[in-house]
Amino acid sequence: MNNKTESKKAIIIGCGVAGPALAIMLKRIGIESEIYEAVDCLSDFGILSLTSNAIRMLKILEMYDQVKTDDTEGAFFYKQDGKLFLTFDVRDELKKHGNETGFIIRRSQLLQALYQKAISENIPIHFGKKLVDIKESNGDITALFEDGTKIKGNFLVGCDGTFSKTRNIILPDSPSLKYTGTVWIGANAGDSIEYELQHNAFHMTFGKKAYFGSAIFSDKKTIWWTNYPCSEKQLKEEFDSVSEKQWTEKLLEIHKDDPNVLSDLIRSAANEYVKIPLYDIPHLPVWHTDSVCLIGDAAHATSPYAGQGAAMALEDVVVLTKCIRDISNLSDAFTKFEELRKDRVEQIVKMSLQNGELMKASNPIKKMFRDKMLSAILNKSIVAKLDWLFSYKVNWDEKIKL
Repeated sequence: MNNKTESKKAIIIGCGVAGPALAIMLKRIGIESEIYEAVDCLSDFGILSLTSNAIRMLKILEMYDQVKTDDTEGAFFYKQDGKLFLTFDVRDELKKHGNETGFIIRRSQLLQALYQKAISENIPIHFGKKLVDIKESNGDITALFEDGTKIKGNFLVGCDGTFSKTRNIILPDSPSLKYTGTVWIGANAGDSIEYELQHNAFHMTFGKKAYFGSAIFSDKKTIWWTNYPCSEKQLKEEFDSVSEKQWTEKLLEIHKDDPNVLSDLIRSAANEYVKIPLYDIPHLPVWHTDSVCLIGDAAHATSPYAGQGAAMALEDVVVLTKCIRDISNLSDAFTKFEELRKDRVEQIVKMSLQNGELMKASNPIKKMFRDKMLSAILNKSIVAKLDWLFSYKVNWDEKIKL
């Protein structure tokens, strides 16, 4: 490590996956940091698919043993009538290509593990701190928050997700987020629901009007989600004004012609949903200024249909830390980070968008095409085709050069 990095302090905006992971890695190379999160607590909902590329990053973070769960049992696809039409299980094929099979995990479990590790390393984390401005002067950064707090540091990293305030501040003329036409709505199923399908697996039903997914964990707890078709006009006019009870009615209407268990899952949530309009950024021309850098969804927001959001964030963390460690000039380090990451993440964003279009098939012809496409694509040969995705590695000990 060069002496210039030893005295630096980082301001990290966001305490999702990327924020605490970055703070932990920066601490390893001698850089202190503080994390500032806009909301008041960690998110307690969501599901993550951690494939072999994510697992490699967790091992570099020395976090793998804390979060490892049972291997995924694959994915099961059902038609509108509830009949299984496709099973996707490539665990043996992944092993043949030198990859781990991966596992699914509650998002809250990963966040808690990262949070606890950061706290154990005396990394300060502040909640309820909404960023409002960033000032760059003479190589230093001042972050200003809604409550009047002002924090100074040597550089700032925006890990604040799809709707990044950091991005809006430093790149005010950057391309707008692209709305996908879908609102992702999900919930934890109530304890009374009986949904005895394969555990540690994804179950995906292509309903008459919308796609519905669920996952059952080893403890028999279920998380479910659905893609609610919603125009941009509806989003602006209705999204915040609709009550939770009304959302229940809307979801039950959308899935009334689908298997009864889907309605049972919706009712079991007791009108408590997480609702996220899905956006992505197909291409952001630049990710940084001289002293501020974006990573994760703040730099390359993507819809969830590739299951790589957390993996991309963890990859970003490791690569950015290496760049800061090995390149003394911060602006050059950020430029190198962007160079090393951009092509890969934009390819994943594109793939996710294409997958999402398949999920939204609405008329009988499109549905028939979708089912044939999925059957043709989701087989053992996909592992070789996606080797670029799953086999991604970062050699932590190798020095990065400009």
